[in-house]
Amino acid sequence: LGRRTAGILVFFLFAWATVAPVMTYYIKFPLQGTGRIKEVSIMNNQNSNAPADAIAGAAANFRLSMLMFNQMGDSRSRDNALAPQPMLDHWTGVLFLLGFGFALYHWKRPFYAFMLLAFFGTLSASIISVEAPQSLRTAGNIPIVYFFVAVFFDRALDLARRAWSAVGEKLLMLALAVLLLVVADSNLTRYFGNSNYGW
Repeated sequence: LGRRTAGILVFFLFAWATVAPVMTYYIKFPLQGTGRIKEVSIMNNQNSNAPADAIAGAAANFRLSMLMFNQMGDSRSRDNALAPQPMLDHWTGVLFLLGFGFALYHWKRPFYAFMLLAFFGTLSASIISVEAPQSLRTAGNIPIVYFFVAVFFDRALDLARRAWSAVGEKLLMLALAVLLLVVADSNLTRYFGNSNYGW
């Protein structure tokens, strides 16, 4: 623990520096800080889009929010010009699921547990709000989703290294590099070739 004390202190220092401005604003303007959250909550009976049963609504929203990465994304073109396409392209979606599954299997490992909690915590913004799935409200999951993609790359390279030594690792790196080029080309075409963006 002694060797990690400096790292822990730095973590809490940056956490405080990140949270302090938000908390200061919330303390000064509590209604503005939570007004929008209450307005779009599935528990707000005054919202015509809120479900009659909040628990059943949250369960349905959880399913829709999990599927937005690979099946059907945010349906509002205001927030997602590719609506209602999935939030991830085909190959990124596959790699995300593989990495996510690996992290779930090893959820007892502190690092994976932290990233899973961060993922579901951010996803809750879509789960407990009306009109799920919500891409804009869960935008904080962008780096976390790509963390799970990176988990697949890391585990695949480690497996190749142990199974086929350096030659296998290099061959897999070449294959993954080609896959990255395919994904990059797909996404460039998908976004910059979309007339909804007005490019």
